[in-house]
Amino acid sequence: MPIVGFSFTRLLIDKKADFTSNEEFSSNVTITKVEEQEHKYSKEDNLANFDFDFHVGYGKAGVIEFNGRIIYMGVKKEVHEIVEGWKKDKTMNSLTLKNILNTILYKCNVRALEMSELVNLPAPFSLPFIRDEEKK
Repeated sequence: MPIVGFSFTRLLIDKKADFTSNEEFSSNVTITKVEEQEHKYSKEDNLANFDFDFHVGYGKAGVIEFNGRIIYMGVKKEVHEIVEGWKKDKTMNSLTLKNILNTILYKCNVRALEMSELVNLPAPFSLPFIRDEEKK
């Protein structure tokens, strides 16, 4: 099943203080709701809407929070099973979950990197740098 839509519904960055080296930051992604939606142009397929929260905490220095939605398309039976499994016990098949979470992480981390730079907070993940060679 392909992802056919992605959108942010809320973007928040709140810097409260300068980030110090002794503070830790944490990040988290949560799928908050999964709903089935009829596909207007296909009789064989349906859509699954995945609402999510993305959070990066910088201790007392600030926070980045995003809310959004991913739209996934698939055969009606498969979409129905995904939605019902989520409603029942918050589970779904690992391939679907991997695709959803990887898309959220990619899109949100890119946006969080851009927004953290705007308010002078550290990048929300480690960036590669070229370092001097260590002397042996």
